[in-house]
Parts: sequence; C-alpha cells; structure tokens
Amino acid sequence: ENYKAQADEIVAFLNGIDEKHDYIKVILTGAGTSAYVGDTLLPYFRKLYDERKWNFNAIATTDIVANPLAYLHKEIPTVLVSFARSGNSPESVATVDLAKDLVEELYQITITCAAEGKLAQQAHGDERNLLLLQPALSNAGFAMTSSFTSMMLTALLVFDKADLAVKEGKIAALIALSQKVLDSAEMIQKMVSLDYNRVIYLGAGPFFGLAHEAQLKILELTAGQVATMYESLVGFRHGPKSLVN
Repeated sequence: ENYKAQADEIVAFLNGIDEKHDYIKVILTGAGTSAYVGDTLLPYFRKLYDERKWNFNAIATTDIVANPLAYLHKEIPTVLVSFARSGNSPESVATVDLAKDLVEELYQITITCAAEGKLAQQAHGDERNLLLLQPALSNAGFAMTSSFTSMMLTALLVFDKADLAVKEGKIAALIALSQKVLDSAEMIQKMVSLDYNRVIYLGAGPFFGLAHEAQLKILELTAGQVATMYESLVGFRHGPKSLVN
C-alpha cells in the first residue's frame, strides 16, 4: 500500500534520471543488515537492466567511508540508494555527505524505517532525494528482521519493471508462502530443538546475500553462542567446510 501511494512519484523520479543521462551508476548501500539488502538484490537487478545504461553495484557504507574515491566519481551520474533502519548510523550519514561532496550529478533514494532519522530528515525538500518510508513497526526489534524484509521488498517494487498488476500478483504469492512458513511452526520447532552449536547458510545468486543476512540473525539472537557461517554452495568445499563438526 505504501508503494502504491507513491508509485507515480517513483516512476517519474526514475524516468527523469533515465531521460537525462546515457549512463547511470546505482549504488545500493547500507551498513550491516542494511548492506545485505543490496547484496541480495544485486544479481536480480543486473538481470533486469542493461549495464551499459543502468549499472547496479552493492557497496556497504562501511566500505565507502573507508575508501570513498574508489566508489564515488565526480563525472559519473550516480543514484545512491540508502537502506537504513534508524537512518542515524554514522557510516550511512557520512556516505551521503561524501557523495554530495564528490559526485556532480547525484540522486538519492532513501529507504528507511525511521521518519525522525537523519537520512529521512535530510531528504525533505530535496527534489533529487526520493524518500520511501517503511511501516513504523519495521523500526523495532534488535535483529532487524522486519526492517530487512520491508526495505528489500520496497526496492524490488521500485526497480522491477513489471506493471502494477504483475507486482500485486507477486505480493499475493509472497503472502501465501509466508503463511505456509507460519503454519509449519511445529515442524520448524523440531528442527531448531536439535542439539547443535553451529549453523551454516549456503546460497548462490541472490541467496548468497540472503545467506549472509540469515547467519547474522542467528549470531545476534544467540549472542554469539551459536557459531555461524555463510558461503556459496560450491565455495563451501574449498576450506570453509572445516567448520562442520
């Protein structure tokens, strides 16, 4: 519903950039979980878009602040897509400031869960900054599960080229799949009640970024008592499998 309320504004914003430039660099960015949103989405967006026109990159704010000149270039039109729960992370705020200083033609899409956060507040009144606020309840909880889900879904809706009816169909399918997971609570409980102290997530393509996020959830929610790892399915056998006990 939030997306549909801003759909026309979103389309106009992206079309305006597309019409003005022959080449656009898109940086999906954030810190920690927010960075993994971009990592998860990147393979899909690269399939959707011709990289000679729209070049998608997933670069964490923690990497950008450490070496900004490697990623931000004055002469390259850039869309900075900031994912942020609070919008107050020092790296996220600093990345925006650096981009404003270094990039001549800068556009921003700010996807955040906190209306009162610095990133959201900075977006007001800036015609080159599209603010997409997430439902208020996504700004709650230590492990950022709902914020990750909301921000990722919003970005998918923004950049997917399908028409609204197709998107609504995909949302309905997601809701049905999610309900099946909730209905499987008893079976899932039996699995997580097993005796283990290590959890390894494997994934390829979009699932590689998702595996990174999933392992972090277990690490955080068990306060490090369960050792976690993520890898690609094939890469796992090249050394990382040593974690299996």
